[in-house]
Amino acid sequence: VYDLDINYTALKMYASTHGRGFWELDVNYSVNSTGINDNKMALASNSTNAAAMYAYRTRPTFNDTVLSAKYYHNNDGLATLSMSTVNGYWYNSAFNGYSAIFSNFGVRIVRESNYISTDLATKYLSINSGDTIAFKRFGDSLITYVNGIQVLTATDSTYKNFISVGAYLSINQNKTSQLDDFAIYNVNDYPNVEYTPIINLGV
Repeated sequence: VYDLDINYTALKMYASTHGRGFWELDVNYSVNSTGINDNKMALASNSTNAAAMYAYRTRPTFNDTVLSAKYYHNNDGLATLSMSTVNGYWYNSAFNGYSAIFSNFGVRIVRESNYISTDLATKYLSINSGDTIAFKRFGDSLITYVNGIQVLTATDSTYKNFISVGAYLSINQNKTSQLDDFAIYNVNDYPNVEYTPIINLGV
């Protein structure tokens, strides 16, 4: 998948591929008292090619927030949760903001500046399939969680006034990966929050 967009008014997802056509899919999303269930991202690769996909959502300007999702994988690839000061994501804009990158090798907190990534903190640990991953910005603090437990922190004051959040998946050949129950929380609600998905996108 080379491009993925969601029309929240028409409740449609549009995906374009390299040589495999243009796809349209119905989506649903709902809001509950604690977070936004922003549907499921599912990715599969064949024996020849690796695969990647991304999605982002524009929000009213914010500074402090928490992004969370369940991450399913085959001991391969990575999942990224990001917040950006521009409306877009890596492959279609100059992305300025912060990312938390999770893989079965560990966690990285990264500052993204016009396609240049700078590691702010790194920690080696096992991210198991089905773990809940989360990325929080609170003031100048950047904090990652696995299953509600804080695992890595960094401090940076370069960017403020974010306008979009995003998620990215990447895998090698013959693998699958998925982010489910993607949610956005207020910083005071996480990790002491009970969140039950209402509607998911069936992929």
